[in-house]
Amino acid sequence: MGKKGLRIIEVLVIVIVLAVVGLLVLPMLRKARLRANEATNRTLCAGQLKQWASVLAMYAGESKEGLYPPINTVPAVSLTVDLSTLNPQLMSDLSILNCPSDIRRPSPVPELQSLSPEARRKALAGLHQSYVYLGWVFDRAEEVPDQCLTADKLPPALAALWKQLPNGARPSVLGSPLRICAQMALTVAPVLNGADAANADAVLEPPNGNWGGKTVHRLAKGVARLLTTDANAPAETLATLSGEIPVMLDRFTVAPTMAMFNHIPGGANVLFLDGHVAFYKYPGAGTVSRPVGLLLEMLETNHRSTL
Repeated sequence: MGKKGLRIIEVLVIVIVLAVVGLLVLPMLRKARLRANEATNRTLCAGQLKQWASVLAMYAGESKEGLYPPINTVPAVSLTVDLSTLNPQLMSDLSILNCPSDIRRPSPVPELQSLSPEARRKALAGLHQSYVYLGWVFDRAEEVPDQCLTADKLPPALAALWKQLPNGARPSVLGSPLRICAQMALTVAPVLNGADAANADAVLEPPNGNWGGKTVHRLAKGVARLLTTDANAPAETLATLSGEIPVMLDRFTVAPTMAMFNHIPGGANVLFLDGHVAFYKYPGAGTVSRPVGLLLEMLETNHRSTL
């Protein structure tokens, strides 16, 4: 009986040890699986942005002055592509609208063929897009005071959007009030008052324009040449400048939730004008910064409320 009892105890000990090991190992395996899935999805999203690079370049090749498409203004201003301006042949695959890591459900694609032009535009405007489209050359998006606006300094149209934000979406960072990217905010503000501004360069008070000047240029084929004072700048210089101009990126937010991030840990793939894609952690350099995220949250909240 003693030996039998001992065997039972030994079995119980083994079972308990295995259970404890399982409790320790399973979360690690789960995290490893999530990391593997995220790495795959991040690569897929980067691939979709490269597809967007081709779509946008083809649009620019056919458009007046080589302009890229305007941002969406229906039913409200949103930093996304105005899909209604794209030739349907360019957007035959609407799957590139949605990053696989985006936990928000993609909008069902309506039957577009039977719709009137205005109804088609509204239907396209209501489609969920996982990617932010910038529309202009934004080169002053860092989180530094001279490139930012506090909420009390916002133009009236944006101040109204700020008041719509729930308090949880506008926390302070390290005890300081959040700032909004001045260059982006001052460029987008006129579009809130009239859609025509979405197709034009923005004229701002220096140093809010490109390179500290007064003009924020629309994204366009060859726009890099406008960003240098050297009329005979070599191709290598222009290629370097194009590689520094962001065009599209994964959506992200400053809200205290990860639901608005396509990628965990928080960060974003960024597509540049020369067609390359790079990943930046949040908060990070350039457009993946808190001042940009706050403006995106304001516009996204307003856009969702109008759908």
